[in-house]
Amino acid sequence: MNGTLLITGASSGIGASLVRHLAGDYEVLALARRIDRMNREYGDHPSIHPYELDLADADGTRSLLADLVAEWGHIPYLLNVAGIWNTKSLLELTDEDLRLAMEVDAFAHVRTMQALLPAMREHDFGRIVNVSGTGVLVPMAGWAAQYASIMARNAYGVTAAHENDDRNVKINLMGPGPTSTEMYDGPLPPTACHSTVDYLLGLDADGPTGRMFWLGYEVPLFPELGATELFGPFHADEEYLTRVCDPPEELRG
Repeated sequence: MNGTLLITGASSGIGASLVRHLAGDYEVLALARRIDRMNREYGDHPSIHPYELDLADADGTRSLLADLVAEWGHIPYLLNVAGIWNTKSLLELTDEDLRLAMEVDAFAHVRTMQALLPAMREHDFGRIVNVSGTGVLVPMAGWAAQYASIMARNAYGVTAAHENDDRNVKINLMGPGPTSTEMYDGPLPPTACHSTVDYLLGLDADGPTGRMFWLGYEVPLFPELGATELFGPFHADEEYLTRVCDPPEELRG
């Protein structure tokens, strides 16, 4: 066994596929709302441990995560898979839609990282994969709540990666591709992302962090602007930028 792995969204779709895929190599802590389904699917497997959790319940999430850390100690692998599905247009969205999207797609991911990162830092080892989607890089009509919450998830993950780059802790984003699940009728099977997840969980100490990966490829999250620091010495590289008006004097030269 490679160690203990915690995965959210474990009862169906990509999460369930990854639980089955990883159970031979890890002690898998499988978290989802539908505990009856997980018990039916995984109950007899010796290395899959189902736990009931509604990620929209902030207090319940923190409580269960604290219990798991107390029981299992250092949990070196984390897969944040859970998410919501909302295809309403911006004009149709309610406050509750917006809150639920942020709770499940963004804040819950922060809570799992906050719970597991202290031990990862103490033991100088951790691998976190936050499931994202390349669709947020080119948002289209509809799915406004989902795009916004996933963008927030990405920002939290990349920020956490930079905050922990002084340790052998790698935090990356992974787009599973257009997958056929209960939420979306895509052309790819849920297994399509397995090799990318294996790669990210198996990164060595010199591996990438704070990056996005999609079906075996690294996908650039941000343009390479040639900047040393956004608020320090900054020289815009017009190979990547389109000038639309005169820039400030500080960027000229």
